[in-house]
Amino acid sequence: DRVMEAVGGESVDGASDEALAFKVRALSGAVKEGGLNSLRHWPAITKALAAAARSKDKRTRKAGNKLLRHSLAGLTGTYIHGVVFMPSPSNEVGKVGRVSDIDPTTAWHVPTREELDAAAGLLEEYCVKAMEEMREVVSKGKDGSLEVWRRRAKNLEYAVRGAVEVLNDDAAGDNPHELSVKAVVAKAGPEARRLLESLRTRVVEFVGDALSYVNTSLEPEFEYQRDPKGANSLLKVAKVMVFSRGPNYCSQVDGKRGITILNSRKSLYANTVLKRKADEALMERLRRGEPLPLYREGEEGGKNFSRSQVAIRATTFYRMQMMSRAGFDVALRLKSDESEEAERVLSGYSKLLDGLLGMGCHPYQQVAIKSCQTMMSVGKRFGFMINRRLPRMLAVMDLSDSAFASEPFGIPIAQDLVNDAKGNARLAELLFGVMIHIQANFHHIVKRREHMYNFVRKFTAISAVVAERLVPDKLVVLNSLLERTFDQFRQRFVVEPSDDEHREMILFLLKKLQADRGIAGKREEEDILHWRNKLMIVWFLMNFIGESEVSDPDLAVQLWRAAVSLVEEEVTGMPVQRCGLGLLGRFASLVMSCPGALTEELRSEVEAKMVPEDAGGKGSDFCGCLVFALAAAHRETGGNRGFQGSWAVQTVLTDASRKCGGMQTFPSLRDTLLSYSYKTKHSMLVRETMGMLGEQARMKCAALMLDKCKALAEMPPSEDQQNFHTSSAEVFGGVCKALLGDFRGEANAAEKWAMMLPFLDSVLEGIFQKAIDHWADGLRFGIHRIGVAETQPVLDLIVGKILGTLWSEGSGDASSGGTGVDEGFASQAKWMKLLQPILIELSHVEPDSRWAVGGDVEAGLQSMVIDEEGARGTEEVQKGWEDLRSKLLPRLLGAVNHPFNTCRRHVGECLHALSGITAGARFLGLSTNMPAIISRFDAALAPGVESDKKKNAKETLCIFLANCMHLGDVKNYYSSAILPLLEPLFKTLGDFEAEEGASAVVGEASTAQICRQTIAGISGNCCALYEGGVQDVGSVVNSVGRACDHPTWQVRQAASVFLGRLAGLHKFLLTPEQSTKVFRLFCALQGDPRREVSAAATEGVVGMLAVMSPSSVASLVEEYAEVANKSLRPKKRRRGGKLERLEEAADVAADRERRQRISVAVLCAAVHSAPYDVPPFVPVAIAALSRHSFESAAPLGVRDSVKKTLSTFKRTHIDNWSLHKTKFTEEQLDCLDDVVTCSYYA
Repeated sequence: DRVMEAVGGESVDGASDEALAFKVRALSGAVKEGGLNSLRHWPAITKALAAAARSKDKRTRKAGNKLLRHSLAGLTGTYIHGVVFMPSPSNEVGKVGRVSDIDPTTAWHVPTREELDAAAGLLEEYCVKAMEEMREVVSKGKDGSLEVWRRRAKNLEYAVRGAVEVLNDDAAGDNPHELSVKAVVAKAGPEARRLLESLRTRVVEFVGDALSYVNTSLEPEFEYQRDPKGANSLLKVAKVMVFSRGPNYCSQVDGKRGITILNSRKSLYANTVLKRKADEALMERLRRGEPLPLYREGEEGGKNFSRSQVAIRATTFYRMQMMSRAGFDVALRLKSDESEEAERVLSGYSKLLDGLLGMGCHPYQQVAIKSCQTMMSVGKRFGFMINRRLPRMLAVMDLSDSAFASEPFGIPIAQDLVNDAKGNARLAELLFGVMIHIQANFHHIVKRREHMYNFVRKFTAISAVVAERLVPDKLVVLNSLLERTFDQFRQRFVVEPSDDEHREMILFLLKKLQADRGIAGKREEEDILHWRNKLMIVWFLMNFIGESEVSDPDLAVQLWRAAVSLVEEEVTGMPVQRCGLGLLGRFASLVMSCPGALTEELRSEVEAKMVPEDAGGKGSDFCGCLVFALAAAHRETGGNRGFQGSWAVQTVLTDASRKCGGMQTFPSLRDTLLSYSYKTKHSMLVRETMGMLGEQARMKCAALMLDKCKALAEMPPSEDQQNFHTSSAEVFGGVCKALLGDFRGEANAAEKWAMMLPFLDSVLEGIFQKAIDHWADGLRFGIHRIGVAETQPVLDLIVGKILGTLWSEGSGDASSGGTGVDEGFASQAKWMKLLQPILIELSHVEPDSRWAVGGDVEAGLQSMVIDEEGARGTEEVQKGWEDLRSKLLPRLLGAVNHPFNTCRRHVGECLHALSGITAGARFLGLSTNMPAIISRFDAALAPGVESDKKKNAKETLCIFLANCMHLGDVKNYYSSAILPLLEPLFKTLGDFEAEEGASAVVGEASTAQICRQTIAGISGNCCALYEGGVQDVGSVVNSVGRACDHPTWQVRQAASVFLGRLAGLHKFLLTPEQSTKVFRLFCALQGDPRREVSAAATEGVVGMLAVMSPSSVASLVEEYAEVANKSLRPKKRRRGGKLERLEEAADVAADRERRQRISVAVLCAAVHSAPYDVPPFVPVAIAALSRHSFESAAPLGVRDSVKKTLSTFKRTHIDNWSLHKTKFTEEQLDCLDDVVTCSYYA
């Protein structure tokens, strides 16, 4: 009432624009949720609305529109009101008023007849008349007023937003919200009731027609057609009509983030009144000493609700559940309702949907994007109406939409646009709008096959159709839209089982690919679109073909020819050729995996292309093109730059790289590939492509491919040299696998190796060290899943090279082998690197899976039992292994102290493979060579050996043990390798102490670090979870116990760390005797004079105490507390007024200090074992420790340990100290305060 007296009535007459805007804004806030109170001042409100509508100031008009919305919302809405929600100020300064003084009544506002009649009058003036005036603007054409169009669109927007809660569709159903609206509207007068019941349908039809008026024409010529402000208002009205059935949840209807009205009310109600009530009640009960019934936070929070909270929860549920759900329920009911009223309502929403489609083609992109956002909301409710419009949207992509002239669905006919600057600009707008609508409704496209195939046809044609009609700037935008659309298709599409429709799609893509090869020689922009278009066609082919397509003889031949033409005719290294490799690999893998797909006709086509009759034929060119294409495919990953192209092209190339080879399990072992750039998919492509050839043709093709590989490997140095070597190794691996994969006989394998070994020998002689990893992976791929006899030829070659070049102790020249041939360390490392994949495949693969049939990986995985007829017995395999080890093992043992670091690493790895402790060697029953290996390391590390040779042998030993840990099985290597070599490994750390002052200090430190890391790896990774493991752990404890008594502190420190990790890893496996022994070793190490050793031992004791029972720890604390009290320094005594220190013998003092260090360390560990609670033994330990914190009682090291321990204890227990303090006696608290005193512990 006071606000109305100040700003209402006659005060708006003659007011300035600024004064009028201020008064209207104030009045808008007063009438918000005013209910019946607004009717008492209704003339003043309507007068202010009329004055604001007549004003020429846009701020005043905006304030008037807000007043209109708040007035309608207050009259027609249902909401909570009452003084209970208002803050209650106090008359006393600084004191908050009591909630009990406020009226606790919770009232609900429901519109009355007077309110509904008043609201109907506002809607008649600002909604119905607004629609009529906007129709007049449309009918006048050029003479229509743009200002009237904008004003009335704003009036319509705010009026609809205010009264949306009482607007039902004509065909209202039995939805709870619709029933409630019916009951409210039934109170209105006859005229008001007729208006309210039909207004929603009238507004929906008008908005649909108005949106169509704006953008249906091909070339908008009127002002209102290109006006973004009026269009935005209409879009907001459309969203309210579809999305809203109640008051707005967000302060802005267009979906932008903002503080919701509902959340702001909840925040006001809950955080002001309820918080004040809770705080006052809590303080009052605290003053009285009563229990607290109201919970604020924590697990008991929210158990008590006031009446106001219940009202807010009910309102929240009604608005956020019933109202929002009503929109979905109404759409589903209209879909199944066949009455005339439902058809009319559905027709209105259909017009609205068509209008939104047309608004997507608005000249202003922001309007088009908002139209798409609104369309997404419509699609969630009326998705069944979108399927009819999908063909219409897709027809715009290739300008073939003249057939929709009779029913354009709101979208202009793009085919009728004139090919000039103005027409092409409008075409760009149409394409932009249609593409964003397609992206928004893409889930409808992929659901139905006819729509998905129609999209593929249009998508592959859009680039060629619009190439000549769009300027470069518009082409960039179009390409971006196409990329985003393609990404949605890639993520959602699913290829169903093949049928005639799918076959027609494949034939269409093949025909399109052949036609595209004839389009060339035009302007540069069109060429860019052309190769992108072809790239998409190849991608669709690669993903659409399946077993049904390759089983069709005619279609299989066409697919083969298309893939071959892409590899041969496209520019080397370009995206289209790379995608063609994916198509070729996909086709070859399907043919090889599908029985009956490799027909004689297809085989003849493949042989004619890959194995020509003359060396200069086309087949030779295809092999060369294939090899160089594989090399160029590595450019996308070369260096740190990556492929220079759009993200969509990169995605296509990634998919092509994944599909260029079939399913594989290589490498299926614990050993990964050595090269990061080697692509097994490329080797799979070569193997499967050659697999389509006959036996004789395969041999000829292999010769051609190896010639191309040799030429590629011998290329002069360039930036692509690394890629050339990688591709050569990939092709060799594929050729080797194609020749050996399907054969088991030794004679056949020898015949194949006779062709490959000369090539391998000549190529490997000239490659550089960095490229050897690629060739090792290629060789490993080629011999994967074959036996020892089949690999014998290549083994003889590599072993012969190693025997002739490898350095050994006493061979003379450090860079030459035993034969005196100067090969260099790099050559030695190269041949040992090539030997490793053969040893890995033969020693780490179970023999029952080696003799799998050819490339049938599935059969190889399923047949896990050796066939008696198809595989040779283990005797021949054992003989081959024994011959290999008899030749190679002595030479490797002689090179354990090799001067070259890389060679030492390879020697250690090869020794592990030949040691006979691997899973494959155990399965074959091979004898172990560990005694010879152990004796060789003992000799190399014996006293008197030269320091450099001993250092090299240490590193080789660490490499050997590291391979045992990471590539072997614990039950095989723990007792046979770890136990015998552990003690020599500890002793190696003692050698560095004796060698201090040597010239190679840096090298010695590096070697010592490697040894420590190996020891730590053994203690942390080797868990003896196998039968007999407990006895092995006991042997390890005994061995480490001897290292604990070593005179060098580095050995003792390493032993202390090892024991800590060993105890932690085997804490539930150690026997009581072993646990006791480990604990005693820790205690002995805690008394070590070196702080590094004692600190490491203390950490181990803390870990052991943490898993012990409290009673056991308490008994230990009592025992060592007594020892600690007896180990204090002797006190001084006064004689004749003078202080005299008691003298003690040196050995007695040393023994006392040792016992003091041990006991104090154990007590400190007991305190550390309880970081967040206080068991009964902790105060006892603290009281005993406090006596050792004084200079007269203990040396500096002991005093520091005590002070650090008790400081840490205080820091970790400070949060609950009031509770922890009760566990101490007064004397124990005084002991703690004597060491560390702090005021907040009082």
